[in-house]
Amino acid sequence: VLGLLRPTISSAVDIRVQLDPDAPPVLADPTAVHQVLMNLCTNAAQAMPSGGQLSIVVEPLYVRDSLARANPDLHEGPYALLTVRDTGCGIEPAVIGRVFDPFFTTKPVGTGTGLGLAMVHGILNSHQGAARLSSVVNEGTEVRCFFPAVEAVLAEPAPSADEVLPGKGE
Repeated sequence: VLGLLRPTISSAVDIRVQLDPDAPPVLADPTAVHQVLMNLCTNAAQAMPSGGQLSIVVEPLYVRDSLARANPDLHEGPYALLTVRDTGCGIEPAVIGRVFDPFFTTKPVGTGTGLGLAMVHGILNSHQGAARLSSVVNEGTEVRCFFPAVEAVLAEPAPSADEVLPGKGE
């Protein structure tokens, strides 16, 4: 995603990435995760027209019972937490509760569709995860995406180089 993202946003935006090697594996559609990152990073870059810092962090998180009770779409257990944070203009407190609504946008008329964050919310819900947004006007916005961890990743073993595969050379 970063390879596609860098050429599409202003060079005045400093992109910082922190990927914790201890982040647990998740069972997710790679195309959907790509869409989440592109939507969040594009929104962040648009909130910083004069430049700023865009941070992308992936880390492990164990959701405790108290957090799960406060957020009914989360359950207690391990998650991979994807956080996208910007130092942009932020979002007014009066509209924070509507940011995940379809067709709602904080952008001027004619410049936003209001579908980016709604898609992020839908993708996270379809993966049994959740998205949370916090923002401070003139300081920036942070979106936290909770992806449930999986115990083990099941994969078919790759055929060895010596193994002869059935077929007629196709």
